[in-house]
Amino acid sequence: MRLLLLGALPCLLAAQAPLTYDQILASARPAPEAARAEARLAEAGQRLQETRGLLREGPTLALTAGPRRSPGASTSTDRSLELDLPLFLSPSSRRALAQGLAEGAPLIREAARRESRLRLRAAYLDAWLAERELALREADVATVARWLDAARARLDAGADPAFQVSLVQGEQLKALQERDEARTRRGAAWARLAALAELPSGPVPLAEPGAPAWPEGADLDALEACPLAKALKAQADLDAQSLRLEEAQALNRWSLRASCGREGEETVGRLGLALRLPRPGEASVRRRATES
Repeated sequence: MRLLLLGALPCLLAAQAPLTYDQILASARPAPEAARAEARLAEAGQRLQETRGLLREGPTLALTAGPRRSPGASTSTDRSLELDLPLFLSPSSRRALAQGLAEGAPLIREAARRESRLRLRAAYLDAWLAERELALREADVATVARWLDAARARLDAGADPAFQVSLVQGEQLKALQERDEARTRRGAAWARLAALAELPSGPVPLAEPGAPAWPEGADLDALEACPLAKALKAQADLDAQSLRLEEAQALNRWSLRASCGREGEETVGRLGLALRLPRPGEASVRRRATES
């Protein structure tokens, strides 16, 4: 029996070992920050794919037919096939977006990873703090219980009046209420932490977080060079380039137009350019929307 107990002792100690932050980080769930970053990058990539090539949008194909009536001649049918190819003549805006996407994607992904780790770290600290607060409240309850025993002993000995016991009983009710509130806060903090990582449904002991490592000599230049600041700038540049590409798509009005058909006994082919005229104020409205 003694050998069995000695063999089970390491398992018991391991089961009671506090959960460290590194263990929680290893079991973290997929972060929504990473999903949002990938969605924004995919949106920019989709806009880039939509403008690939010389066409602004899909071609327009038109087929027309109608009777031809000439005096003294039999009635014939004219037929024509028209093709309209909207041209995209702003490749520089597409290249700018492609360059911004290639340079900004690693920074945006790294920022999303750090943001998710920061949120997990904050939830871990909140849960650890709630656990320590609950431990203090339970110690208060035990302390007040000893006070109550001492007050009752002094009352039985005739050393104190009865209202002293009532005062300590009031303190006991207050301590019990604060302990229950701390227990509720610990449960809520653990639920927030468990939503970010694969953890047990109920609270378990957490290890000490340790002292924070503050960067030495941090100044404005160092803050601007940090990955999060670089990612914010890259995201802003990517949004601006995407809006400029959208503006270029809207302001490109030239299209290549070709047609071929049969008019009576003749076959006719035409090739030319077409220009879509803008509505009054359309260009200025587009530019103001982009700059804002």
